[in-house]
Amino acid sequence: NQNIVLSASTYARESNVRGLEILFTYHGSDLLPYRLPVLSNFPETTSPHEYSFLLPEACYRENALEIVPWSEKKHREEDWCEGSACKLIIDPVLQDESEILFDSQPELLKYRATDISINLVTNWYWKRAEEIENYSMQVDCALSLVRLGMERNIPGLRSLCDDLVTLETLVYETGCDITLKLKELQQMENIEKLRLLMSKSSEDRYVKN
Repeated sequence: NQNIVLSASTYARESNVRGLEILFTYHGSDLLPYRLPVLSNFPETTSPHEYSFLLPEACYRENALEIVPWSEKKHREEDWCEGSACKLIIDPVLQDESEILFDSQPELLKYRATDISINLVTNWYWKRAEEIENYSMQVDCALSLVRLGMERNIPGLRSLCDDLVTLETLVYETGCDITLKLKELQQMENIEKLRLLMSKSSEDRYVKN
């Protein structure tokens, strides 16, 4: 049997969005606890808009914010021999299919969860955006992920969004420091950020800017 978690991670690394959607939909019981770790395997250079419909979203139910469950389907009814009870008889020590994934990426282990919480998803969006910016230096991809999270009602992302907007302006629009990193920006005082923003403005445009 093919390792379903490994297959999903491979699809993500290949940016095979359709293949991953099928796995989540028809193998959800085995795969959805690893949804966030799998999504972390998309290349940092792939636009999050390409896999936006795979991203977690939240909605209010009875005045409480909850993660929307993935809509699962079945190809067919499960045979009796495919049930967990039968599997335990055949193979009493079932292999953890996620071992390969977490052996190489142990930092993703904290995102494994059967019922993912709002706090866990917020943390994932935040950390993943930081990774995208840090590893690829593509501020636009990091900002896209954060904005997609906010559109999906994920709380706690506003300050990171603001920082990425400022960084995007400094890197892409003013061009004052194309090597500036998010962590460096976050350590600056507001007055330092303002000086950078205005550093390439002419006298005629200074007041306007």
